Order: sequence, then structure tokens, then C-alpha cells
Amino acid sequence: VILANGSAGTATIDQNNGKSFNPVKINLRGLIKDEIINMNTPANQKQINLNHSIAPRLNIAADIQMIRTVLRNLISNAIKYTNTGGEINISALEREQYVEIAVKDNGIGISRADQRNLFRSDGFYSKPGTNNEKGTGLGLLICKEFIELHGGHIRIQSTGVRGCEVIFTIPQDR
Repeated sequence: VILANGSAGTATIDQNNGKSFNPVKINLRGLIKDEIINMNTPANQKQINLNHSIAPRLNIAADIQMIRTVLRNLISNAIKYTNTGGEINISALEREQYVEIAVKDNGIGISRADQRNLFRSDGFYSKPGTNNEKGTGLGLLICKEFIELHGGHIRIQSTGVRGCEVIFTIPQDR
């Protein structure tokens, strides 16, 4: 396995569910910059600014493919539910043992009732985006699974009127 920073890693199998899980040291700023570049086309189509405020030497311990999937899904959702000309900000705070990463948009928000349905595995919740973009309702469930596999947590903050912030934690690697 070759990582974003060019180093090699080895894959391990999680005995609980058979998924490949390979946590390695990852520079968060570089990873976020890569994902912003990957999401530039859909953001540009809606004239949405993608910004980040990640410290240059902030490292996390994560499976590179899983964390890329999480970030790509959260940024994609933020683009989907942000109006043309909007803004998305990605930030991170260092805590004692983990990093708290936030993807915040100034889009349409999500009601408290809808927030309760986002992470339910007994049914999929999906709502059309601001340009009628479609979704499956599976993305946040996958994000939750991947984050919890790392020992982290995910939560949503939104008043339901304007904007949404998805915050998740991931172990820090010093």
C-alpha cells in the first residue's frame, strides 16, 4: 500500500467484520488539500468556495482510503446542500488524543427531525440538493462506520434554517 506521503504501509484485517483496516500517520493538511482539489469541479459548477484552515504539521492516525471516503462524502454533501455562490470551510482542532475535524457550509441546513434520521441503519434518509442533486442516503452511514472503526465519533450541528456543520473525531498521531 502506498500512502499519500509516499511511504509504504501494510494492510491488516479487522477480525470483527473482515474489512481491510490500515491506520498510518497522515498529514491532515495535505490530505484536505488533495480532497479539495478532487472536489473542485462540482464546487466550481455551483460557484462554491472550498476553504480550509488546517495547521501544516497536524497529523492523524487513520486508514488513508477510509478517511478519504469520509472527507469526500462530507464535502460532496456540503456542496449538494449549499446554494450557488456559497462557501464551505474545513477546519481541525487538536485535542489531547484526537483531532476534531469539521466540514461547515452555509447551505440550507437540516432540521432537527431530519438529523435524527441521518444515521439510522434501518432506513436510508436522502433529500434532493439545492440543484435537485440525488443521493442514496448511504454516505453518512458509511462515514459513521469508518469513523467508529477508528475509535472516533461523528455529529451534526444545524439549526435547520441555514448552514450545517458535520464534526468528527479521529486519533491524533504525533
